[in-house]
Amino acid sequence: MLPPALFKDTDEIQVDLTERCDSGGYGTVWMAKIEGRAVAIKILNTVLSDDHEHRFSREVIIWRQLHHRNILPLLGLCRACPPPAQPGPGMISPWCKNGNLNSYLRKQLRRNRSLERIADALSYMHRHDAVHKDLKLLNIVVDDNLEPCLTDFGITTFASSRTVSREPGSSGSCRWMAPEVFRRPGETDADVRNRVTAACDMYGFACVCLEMYTLKYPWHDIRSEEEVEINVLAGERPPRPDGIPDEVWSIMESCWVQDRQDRMKSEDAHKAFAAMLA
Repeated sequence: MLPPALFKDTDEIQVDLTERCDSGGYGTVWMAKIEGRAVAIKILNTVLSDDHEHRFSREVIIWRQLHHRNILPLLGLCRACPPPAQPGPGMISPWCKNGNLNSYLRKQLRRNRSLERIADALSYMHRHDAVHKDLKLLNIVVDDNLEPCLTDFGITTFASSRTVSREPGSSGSCRWMAPEVFRRPGETDADVRNRVTAACDMYGFACVCLEMYTLKYPWHDIRSEEEVEINVLAGERPPRPDGIPDEVWSIMESCWVQDRQDRMKSEDAHKAFAAMLA
């Protein structure tokens, strides 16, 4: 059950119908105001089943308890958001006028500093036994202090335009997915979830590094997600593009190791990027 204390009074929420800042399979993000403060409301596009609401509750409670300068805080929830919102639950966080890191990088290129901050946030999360589950540039926003902030902690696995649940092993995020997260024949959703660990985040972190330096998503030259899956399971990784420093590529390779037990830890990745900036 979702904690009642997290819910905001919908009478206090004023949605700006002119500011729809994002829309995707999981739902829509709207700008709104609560007590005069600009906030973003990410609204899932479906009503959750009892099982999914239980897991969703666990995810938002974890998010609510995380306090780090590079993690976007969860301010609360709304269950019945004002029109034109979808019927699903809404997650309220600070409004970030700079957008996500993917769009911001096209204006300001501070790659290694941003990667150091992201690695620091991951290290903090992993020390607290929290896993992001869906790391990519689109799930990193830039706050008013120009700090990259992680958001959407596994939330996009709860909704899609076709099904009630989009598990880690389904389409949509496979280009960022670690090999152990792909669904095997006959497996259930729970089987896949049991293999999601901090090591999956580190695989995704290497993909974020690639995005940062290329401004393209992983395997951008391959249209078929099935082909991407075959490549990843065979131990192949995206080729090294021009412009990536040796030190950064070495970190990426350490995070892309096929055996999750041997991947670089987030604490070590943070130390490595911090050393580059020293």
